[in-house]
Amino acid sequence: MSSETPSEVAAETPADTPPEAVSHGSIFKRFWPQISGTFALLTVENVLGVAEPLVLGIAINRLVEQDWTGLAWLVALELTFIIVGIVRRMYDTRVYTRIYARVGSDLVAREQAKGSPITQVNARADLIKEVVDFFEQILPLSLTAGFTLIGSLVMIAFLDFRVFVVATVATVLTGLVFWIASRRIHTLNKALNNQYERQIEVFERMRASSRNRHFRRLAMWQVRLSDLESLNFGLTYLFLIAAMLFGIYDAVTRLDAPIGTVFALMTYLFQFVQSVVALPITYQQGIRTSEITQRVSD
Repeated sequence: MSSETPSEVAAETPADTPPEAVSHGSIFKRFWPQISGTFALLTVENVLGVAEPLVLGIAINRLVEQDWTGLAWLVALELTFIIVGIVRRMYDTRVYTRIYARVGSDLVAREQAKGSPITQVNARADLIKEVVDFFEQILPLSLTAGFTLIGSLVMIAFLDFRVFVVATVATVLTGLVFWIASRRIHTLNKALNNQYERQIEVFERMRASSRNRHFRRLAMWQVRLSDLESLNFGLTYLFLIAAMLFGIYDAVTRLDAPIGTVFALMTYLFQFVQSVVALPITYQQGIRTSEITQRVSD
């Protein structure tokens, strides 16, 4: 057993250790230059992605007239999109692995200084990885979905305003469903994390009954979370499919537009549905990681 005292461990904590409270905001504040760099690259990538259906529609309309300039624009856009995507992904990995190394090390030092049991230190070191992963994986997904949602709605409004109104109503209803479910999502994640923090303690007992009960409880909370997410998904997808079907009907029966324009509208409708489906994933992970940051800060 180590002979170090809590004060000695605390003295080894880096001088730039953040305050006791750990949150999404404190992590961003501490590493904002690096995280802002990833967001800037992501913004460029998403602007190119939103422009893609419009440029594709223009290329189709011009090819019908034997004009190849639209196709040249499309090729240039796609090549730029690929280059930016490669650079962003390589940069993201380097940024977020370093952030986790700093935040994880500081967390363990603080927990040891407080005399926390090793079971809790181990569990919280694993849980804080989820918070960093939120920045690296979930937040980019959210920003991409947000860009796509706003971009697709703007383009839909430009192409067919009636479809825009229906799509906006479906988006509001989806947000309402997840706002109502937010308290339940937080409660289930808290119960799951409570059980996870007991894991090493359960293993140390070396009793089959305790071990089996622990995994049954983990499974129970995970199933309840999955059931709630599945119910929310099914309900919101009904709103989105209704909006998409109306858009298809309105575009085919009412719009008198070139085939490329109709194709662009259909593409933006599909992008709209995909973006609204992706946003609740971010919302749920935001609630889960907020519970984790509250836990490690208490």
